[in-house]
Parts: sequence; structure tokens; C-alpha cells
Amino acid sequence: MTSILTNTSAMTALQTLTQTNKNLATTQNRIATGQRVSTASDNAAYWSIATGMKAQNSALSAVKDSMGFGAAVVDTAYTALEEAIKKTEDMFSKYVAREQDGVDQAAIDAEITQLKEQVSAIGKNADFEGQNLLTGGTLNLVTGYIKGTNGAATTTPIAGLTADNTAAVAAAANDALESVVSGLNATELLAGESMTFNVGNKSYTINGGSEGMNNASLIGAISTRLAADGIAATWDGTDLTLAKTATAPGESIFFSGGDIVTGAGGVQSMTIAGFDLDAAMATVSDAGTAETALNSMKAAAAQMGANKMRIDSQMEFTGKLMDAVERGVGVLVDADMNAESARLAALQTQQQLGIQALSIANQSSQAILSLFR
Repeated sequence: MTSILTNTSAMTALQTLTQTNKNLATTQNRIATGQRVSTASDNAAYWSIATGMKAQNSALSAVKDSMGFGAAVVDTAYTALEEAIKKTEDMFSKYVAREQDGVDQAAIDAEITQLKEQVSAIGKNADFEGQNLLTGGTLNLVTGYIKGTNGAATTTPIAGLTADNTAAVAAAANDALESVVSGLNATELLAGESMTFNVGNKSYTINGGSEGMNNASLIGAISTRLAADGIAATWDGTDLTLAKTATAPGESIFFSGGDIVTGAGGVQSMTIAGFDLDAAMATVSDAGTAETALNSMKAAAAQMGANKMRIDSQMEFTGKLMDAVERGVGVLVDADMNAESARLAALQTQQQLGIQALSIANQSSQAILSLFR
């Protein structure tokens, strides 16, 4: 049946052309943006995942910037400390030479005074944008971000950890301070865990990192951190003995704390211990104290070098992680430009054929007029 009121062929051709135009618009958008999923309406699941991954990459970029800043602070302190060590070595040799009969001790004392002032100046000038690790402060550095629900962490006291702090507080200068810590012989850190504890009025954090720490590594890390503050830590396999000679009444190496902190996502950080160069120089009065100060400075420099190495390694890993996340986002949302190019040519051909089909369908009603001539 032929009808002038209902043109079925034209309706079909119009529907086909409308769908072709819609597909063509989608393909043109993919070519323009380079993405096959650019809005939530394209693919809600992939769009949500990609958006979250992009936010994570943004956080990692901030982490990398933070570590770059931290590396600069540590490098500044290390460079200054290296120069201070050279001056202290000169000071040590002059104290030794001073003991020789017949030398001009007053002249040597003047040189030593100038060297001490130089070292003090070096410590004050080792500043990077307000951060100075040679004045006894610490630097809290962001080293990572673990995606989590709220970044909450769980703190668990170490079971069986006790401390004998009987001689941990000085009554007078030159008192021998001692604190004996028991219960660390089985303590280890898993990946992502850290240990916190307090000695005197200072808090310490040992991070297990991405691989964790066995007991030997943990005890070594604790000893190194305490040595930077002039506290000797001796381990006999059962007890950790902390010892220090007091420089003033009220000085303390009272041990407290001892918690394992397990992160559940959020910002990850490390604390870089500083070194008080002025305090080290204040103890120097002869060859023996100069050598002691020199040894503590070398230990601090070694620790800073290790921190710098860790920061550089973490920065390199963070860069690789950002690249991996970006590749993951690309797999989910990027358009295959080869396929889109072929699809565009096909759809343009379909569009032209659709227009021609609609034109033919519209002309069919004109043929009815010939029946009435």
C-alpha cells in the first residue's frame, strides 16, 4: 500500500541518519579529546576509576615535590657539615700541637677560637628556606601517599616492653645516665609499619619502609638515631642499654613509649634528625673532647648521607609509580586513534548514503502524482 500520509521509507531513512549523526558526533569528540571516556556518561565505571587515579597521581606529584625540597635541605646540611668536619679536624690537630713544649699556646688558642666561630657560623648559614638541620631541629618529610578511606592509623603498644630508668635523670652535670630497655628482642616492623618511642624530651620514629625491618635492622636503626643525639646504645641480644654523660642537671635519657604504628592509608612520612653544631662545639675544650665532637659530626654526616640516598631512591620510585598510574589511566580512557580514524571515514560515508536514502524516500511520494495525470 502506498500512502501520502505515512512515508515508512522516509521514517526509516531518518532514523538511520539520526543514529549515524550521533555516532559521528561521538567519534569526532573522541578524535578532538583523544579520549574514548571523557565524561561519566561515556562509561561511568571507567570514568570513576580514572578520576580517582588522576587524583592519586596529583597527590604523588606533591609527594615528589616534597621529597625534592627535603633532598635540598639535607644536601645543604650535609655540605655545611662536611666543611665543619674539616675545620674540626684542624682544631683537633691544633689541640694536639698545643701540648708540645715551646709552642706559642696563646697563638694556638686564638686560632682554635677562630675555628670554633667558623664552625658556629657554618651551622647558622646551613639554612634552606627556613629549614636548618644543623641547629638541632628535625625535618618531617612526606615520602608517599597510600590511598585509603580516611588515612587513620592504628597504634599498638609493644607487648612486654619495659625500661629501668633508675639512673636516667641527672642530678648534676657529668652524672652517668643510663636506661636499660627490655623486650625489644622479638620486635620487628612489617612493610608500612613504624615504631615510635621517647627518650628524654625527644620523640623518635623508625619507619619500616616498603620492605619492613627485621629485629637486627630495627635495633641498628634505633642505635643510629640515638647516636646522632650523643646517646650510646648497646645491644646484648636481650637488653638495649642507653648511656650518656650529663652536661647539665636535669638532663634525661628517660625511655618511654614503644608503640607500633600501622598506617591504613593516607600520607606517609619520615623524620630526618638534625645535629646541633653549636652544642657539639660547646663541649670542645681539649684534644679528647675535640675528637669526641668530630666523631659525633662524622656519625651525623653519615646518617644524612643515608637519608639523602633514601630520598633520592624514593623520588625515583615515585616518578616510576606516577608513570605507571598514567599508563593505567590511558588504558581505561584513551581512544585508539587508528580505529577512530577508520570509523570516522566509514561514518562519513554512511552519513552521505543516509542523506541520499532520505532524499529518495521523500521523492517517492512525488511519483503518486503521475497516477492522477
